[in-house]
Amino acid sequence: MKASSKQPAAQGAEEQFQCDECSAVYTNKGSLYQHKCSCHIEHLHACEHCDMTFPYTHLLRKHMNTHSSIARFMCTQCGK
Repeated sequence: MKASSKQPAAQGAEEQFQCDECSAVYTNKGSLYQHKCSCHIEHLHACEHCDMTFPYTHLLRKHMNTHSSIARFMCTQCGK
């Protein structure tokens, strides 16, 4: 599983959001939520094509698009 790309909050930041399960601190609620999903929620939904696992079904469905050969968007100029 890939680690979150969000960095913990720098000291002296105005508003901080601390994880209630570990010592991680973030500058916004979204980063804290992402941290909790990747570190503290059991990942029960596994991709059948790779080793990725997800805590929620909607995240697995979104991930499945990376394995699809169907283009979701097409260039209006060249058709690719």
